[in-house]
Amino acid sequence: MQSIQKLKAVLKAGFLLFFIAQFSLAADLIEPSRTLKSVDKRMGKLTISSDPPMLDVKMNGTAIGETPVVLQEVEPGFHVIQVKDSETEIYVEPGKSIQLSWFNGAFIEIPIETKESSAQPSSTKREVPQKVTPEPTPKKIQLEPLYWPLDPKGQIF
Repeated sequence: MQSIQKLKAVLKAGFLLFFIAQFSLAADLIEPSRTLKSVDKRMGKLTISSDPPMLDVKMNGTAIGETPVVLQEVEPGFHVIQVKDSETEIYVEPGKSIQLSWFNGAFIEIPIETKESSAQPSSTKREVPQKVTPEPTPKKIQLEPLYWPLDPKGQIF
């Protein structure tokens, strides 16, 4: 009888140690590498052109190529762009595109039209009012009384 009680006590202690080990393993798990915060950090797009072409371009002091330069993924935030002896600071918004042009030692930011702005009518156009035709009133349908399927002559009610 005592051996059964000792066996029960050993099994209880074993299960207790097993559960404690599971919790300690859960504490050592690797944190996720992606979070919802990273979804908000969308990259921007930057296009740099010049007249004359084939000029060296630097961004934040690092050479990125010769004009025209198209960068599909640019970190959002402030960046310093340098072409020849001229430099300018730009701000790249998340998910937005910026187009710069260098001409005679000066940078020109070229506005990019979006689908939303091109879909809106300009204020110089006059809107022509359309004729509004009233909808026809629906005709009242008169229902006939229901009949039994086996006796078409007799009404249900």
